Amino acid sequence: MPQDPVTEPARDHPRRDDNDHRVQIQRPSSPTPLEAWTNRSASACVAPDGPMPAALNGIAFTSWHGVLTDEEWESHSEAV
Repeated sequence: MPQDPVTEPARDHPRRDDNDHRVQIQRPSSPTPLEAWTNRSASACVAPDGPMPAALNGIAFTSWHGVLTDEEWESHSEAV
C-alpha cells in the first residue's frame, strides 16, 4: 500500500510567482505513486509536472491556465 507523502528539505518551487520571483517551499512533499489515486485509504499527492491519472472517479483532470477574477470564480463555481 502506498504511504503518505514524505516531507523533504526546503527547496525552490519549480514555478516562479506572478512577479517572476523564486518561491521557496519550506515543507515540500514527495509525490505519491499513481496507485495512491485509486486507493481509497491512501492520500495522493502530485508535484508540478508530475504524473497524474487522466481522471478520478470518472471526472477528467485538465490543466490549469491563467488567473481567475472574482467574477470568473463565481461563474466557475455556479457551473460545477
